[in-house]
Amino acid sequence: QALLSIFAVFSFSANCMLIILVAHSSSRNLGNYRVLLCTFAVVDIIISLFHLSILPVFVQAEFGFVIFAFQTLYLPEKLGYALNEFYCILFYEPFILLTFHFFYRLMSMFRAEAVQSHFWKGLGIAIVLNAGTALMISADVWLIYPEIHENFFAEVLMSEYEIDLCRIPAPNLIPVHYIVSQQHAPGHGTGLNWHSIFSMLSCGATINVMIIFNIYCAKSISMSDAFRNLQVQLLRALIVQFTIPVVFCVLPFCLIVLLPATGIGFGQTGNIMGFVVFAFPVIDPICVILAYSRFRALITRFFRIVMKRE
Repeated sequence: QALLSIFAVFSFSANCMLIILVAHSSSRNLGNYRVLLCTFAVVDIIISLFHLSILPVFVQAEFGFVIFAFQTLYLPEKLGYALNEFYCILFYEPFILLTFHFFYRLMSMFRAEAVQSHFWKGLGIAIVLNAGTALMISADVWLIYPEIHENFFAEVLMSEYEIDLCRIPAPNLIPVHYIVSQQHAPGHGTGLNWHSIFSMLSCGATINVMIIFNIYCAKSISMSDAFRNLQVQLLRALIVQFTIPVVFCVLPFCLIVLLPATGIGFGQTGNIMGFVVFAFPVIDPICVILAYSRFRALITRFFRIVMKRE
């Protein structure tokens, strides 16, 4: 909780600074792109505050892992389910926003007038697409939820967190296990749990599609004849924003998902990877600010003024 509190404070401060820099008069040449940057900053703040409010935990075991939050564990079932769904949606949200960012920059290169004149219509379409992606993610989580009754993680959760999966009502958690439990098969590990496997494959495919699309957009932008100095800086900022969630979200989540498939228990590795994910909203705005020279200049000017006053 202390670490999440630190992350939340730094995330709130850094993202508020990014919003102030974007709103500054010297950043007007960014045009409507400022709306997207501010949206990204607001989402980062929401992610950090939500993590702090629910205190999520990743527990890895043999052939599976489970995600739960201390603050939602014993809430009414529907509320706990909704909060767990929202947590999963927020995990994907940076990639969804990045896809819109890259697409906006690509269209600005080839159809700048159309982008400017139809920006708000495009924003409405983006919101609808975002909602559609959120529904897909919710469907993947819904596919896993019936597995809670198998109590696959009963032993590890009781020994490490004193959570009783046999209590009524059952605790709210997201269980993912790649084999059926012993009580549902004649031998432990003799059957595959296709609900969890298909859900994880679907989640992975969703991220991969967005990553491939973003790479295509970045390549197209860099090869454009209209690629000027401002665009170079914006592309650099986009690449930074793209790299940060890949390193701090995708790679840790891949380890959380894939390591249990080996059948080996990795102890607290899941929580370590979880803390890496929690650091994303802190590092993202800082890297974006450093990647754009005008933002760096504004911060330097601010500190010079402060130093002179002292």
